[in-house]
Amino acid sequence: MSYELLKWLHVLSGTLLVGGGFGSAFHLVLASYRRDPAEAAAAAHKILRFDGAVGAPTALFQVAGGLVLARQLELSLHGGWIAASLALFAVALAIWVPVIALEFRMRRLARDAARASAGLPRDYWRAFFV
Repeated sequence: MSYELLKWLHVLSGTLLVGGGFGSAFHLVLASYRRDPAEAAAAAHKILRFDGAVGAPTALFQVAGGLVLARQLELSLHGGWIAASLALFAVALAIWVPVIALEFRMRRLARDAARASAGLPRDYWRAFFV
């Protein structure tokens, strides 16, 4: 794969990752504040599907593509901005994984509330504001 194409795909995947993350969060916030359990459950479900279908693959591509680009440019992975970016990516991943678990929990709580024709439970809001 050419350097130019790989660089373009790397930038595109980063845009999808960040933009999709902000869009997903915004979608869940809007759905939650409408206080409709069915809508909140549907939003959480869509976000989890997005994370699996787009978020995880673009995150993997960010690292793999970045490493290939660095190798093509013969840059060291052990110092400077590449090492810093890998460290920041690890921090972001350490934050993202627990968020996925919270999204699964919120989806389950919202689905249970919708089936019971009840409002979103306190545990939903605890997960929401963690």
